[in-house]
Amino acid sequence: MSNPDKWDYSASGHVDEGEGYLEAAYRELKEEVGVEGVELKEVTKYYQVETDERARKRFNTIYTAMYDGPITPDMDEVTEARWIMPDELERWMHERPDDFTQGFIRSFEEFVKK
Repeated sequence: MSNPDKWDYSASGHVDEGEGYLEAAYRELKEEVGVEGVELKEVTKYYQVETDERARKRFNTIYTAMYDGPITPDMDEVTEARWIMPDELERWMHERPDDFTQGFIRSFEEFVKK
């Protein structure tokens, strides 16, 4: 497990061979939080080098969707899940950045730019 006990994305993952970014996003959304039947809209793409435990180079795409239904996090992969308002999250990340993965902080920064 990488970055144990740090806050991270609600649904994310790698693109499998033969799969596109959007297809991977739908698959990960279903696997990690049990959400299906939404329309994902691309927000942005960016490149990132993370250096927390080891150097990782990543190409990222952020999507959003509107959803009003049950959320079922995969509790084999997470310790805790919670809802938080963006301004509260931004304040928390500023005050205690070590509570979060580098990747999540960068994704949030990219998201708010758009």
